Amino acid sequence: MNQDEPGVADHVIVMRHAHAQDGFEGRDFDRPLSAQGRAAALAAAKAMHTAGHHPGPLLVSAAVRARETADIMARELQLPQSDIHIVDVLYQAPPELLEARIRVLARAYTLVTLIAHNPGVTDLARFLAQQPGALPLQPAEWRYLSWPPP
Repeated sequence: MNQDEPGVADHVIVMRHAHAQDGFEGRDFDRPLSAQGRAAALAAAKAMHTAGHHPGPLLVSAAVRARETADIMARELQLPQSDIHIVDVLYQAPPELLEARIRVLARAYTLVTLIAHNPGVTDLARFLAQQPGALPLQPAEWRYLSWPPP
């Protein structure tokens, strides 16, 4: 392989968006992050950095809370906007669709980070970790997992 070309991903980060506002009066898709969610997204970015993970590119649901989570992470980790891939179909997507969309980016990068919604992200994390009984991902919780799928 040419040293200048990116490698194929051997890990992914699967993350649930940070905590959204409760009692929001608009569409669920438009719910923004709460103050707690903004702080948790920042903490998650710092934890990824501390763990030695460079989480770009970000594959992100188009829902407001997922985009805001990604924006906070990108700012903290100094990721370029071109590394944020907003995909409409990731909103409330099943794990099979999440996996398929990761697979597209995983061909060109060494690590892909997915930011999406439960139950899809939890189901995907359980599948990749081969732990069907694992607890559900909480808001802003993430897992560093082997790729490709088993």
